[in-house]
Amino acid sequence: MARDFSQAYDVSQEWQRVATAEQRARNVFLQAQERALHLLKFQERERANIEKSAAQAHADWIAARAALDAFVADWRESMAGPDGDTPTG
Repeated sequence: MARDFSQAYDVSQEWQRVATAEQRARNVFLQAQERALHLLKFQERERANIEKSAAQAHADWIAARAALDAFVADWRESMAGPDGDTPTG
C-alpha cells in the first residue's frame, strides 16, 4: 500500500505559508502599535512643552503689565501738581 506523501507535503507547505503570513501580519501590527505609542508619547511631550511655553508667556505678560503699570504710576506721580492732581484730573 503506497502512501501519498505529496498531499502531506502540500499541507505542510500551505501551513508554512499561512504561518509566515500570520507572523508578518503580527509584526506589522506590533510595529504600528509601537509607532502609535511613540507618537502618543511625542504628542504628550509636545503638548506639555506648549503648555509650559504658554504659562511662561503668560507670566512674562503679567510681569510686563506690572512694569507698565508701575511706569504709568511713576509718570502720573511725577506729573502731579502741588495739590496732587494729575493731568487727567
